Amino acid sequence: MRLLRERRGMNLAEAADLLSKSKAALGKFENGQVALKPSEVDYILLKYEMYDAAERGPYLRLSERGRAKGWWLEYKEVVDGKGADFLSIESEAGRIDIFSTMVVPGLMQTPAYAAAMMGGSTPEEAEREPDLQTKVAFRMERQRILHGDSATRLHVVISEAVIRQKFGGESVWREQMQALLTVSRMENVSLQIMPFAAETHPGMSGAFIVFDALEGDFSVVLVESRSFSTFLDDLDQVALYNSMFEELKRLALSPEATRELIDDALHPSASDG
Repeated sequence: MRLLRERRGMNLAEAADLLSKSKAALGKFENGQVALKPSEVDYILLKYEMYDAAERGPYLRLSERGRAKGWWLEYKEVVDGKGADFLSIESEAGRIDIFSTMVVPGLMQTPAYAAAMMGGSTPEEAEREPDLQTKVAFRMERQRILHGDSATRLHVVISEAVIRQKFGGESVWREQMQALLTVSRMENVSLQIMPFAAETHPGMSGAFIVFDALEGDFSVVLVESRSFSTFLDDLDQVALYNSMFEELKRLALSPEATRELIDDALHPSASDG
């Protein structure tokens, strides 16, 4: 809904005025803190000049499911407004495509690896940091979307650097590599590695995620870097990143060859030193 508002070229105050709502109330709705009835969503869509009933349908079905509070509201201390946007999009995605250059994506991380990534280099340090424990538990909870009858389809392409960097030390790294081998064999998950031998590829500009919604024709791209992250929903931009991901899949190792490379990293031969 926030993206629809922005497509109309309105800021939050302008939209609140159009809808006869307070700015605070509309902000809470857009951040997933308040669930509106389908009839209220329909009213907003009409005010946003979406008159086609078939086009409004997926939004209304999403709102019916969204009446249940998002599980992430239990983690208020670690989820801000932008994080709520991300989780709302992630939880409603039917397919997620991820390209990662430096780290194992959160949906595939072990608790120890996640703790190392977020500041605790060992599981023992994580035990001594209540905030870190909460953050790790929150990240593990996100992985629920990969399981169940309506499990999200996940396709991940990672740089070879991801499996070579031993975040958290040898034992944490080995556990994470074994976890990658396990999750990569799930029916709804595909994992490929972009090898160092690849001379160039369309992911050289950095990591990104493409979310394709379970309901309706909604796709959103999250572009990530060390200094910022931003959502893109322009149709041309989404098409560009979809094309980039298809090319990454073509250039990367196959899922089978990817598992072989991970296994080789875990069990190097004597000739490898």
